Amino acid sequence: LLTYIVAFAGFNSSYFGEHSKVIGEAFYDGFGEAMEYVKDVDYDVIYITNHTQGENSWWVSEPLALFHHQIDALYFQGKAQAYSKNGKKLLPYKERYKYVDFKDIKLSPAQNAVYIVHNDEIGKFDKNAYIIKKFSTYNAVIPKR
Repeated sequence: LLTYIVAFAGFNSSYFGEHSKVIGEAFYDGFGEAMEYVKDVDYDVIYITNHTQGENSWWVSEPLALFHHQIDALYFQGKAQAYSKNGKKLLPYKERYKYVDFKDIKLSPAQNAVYIVHNDEIGKFDKNAYIIKKFSTYNAVIPKR
């Protein structure tokens, strides 16, 4: 019984302690929260990091974004229009959702855009021009208006 108690305590300490912080990045810890944070913000374009499963892994970022923003399949395919909660017609999917490497784009706080950024890329954003909300490994970035 003592062996099981010690093993259980060791497991809990490891699993819920430092190990959970390390392993969280492998499971995109904070990506969903950042996507949810910007979901109801009024923006035209959302730039989403392709730095999820290593560099240039947009094929991971895209399904995560589709899931967290509950994108309609017909809108994704370009066969239907989408509207915001207040009835504003949204840009087509391919124009609205951009999966990028933030090293390769020029930022403009004047653009009506929001950004989902990996911690490694956050240095590109001026804290005086953007609101930066950190969610573990990812950040939601919104221009100050």
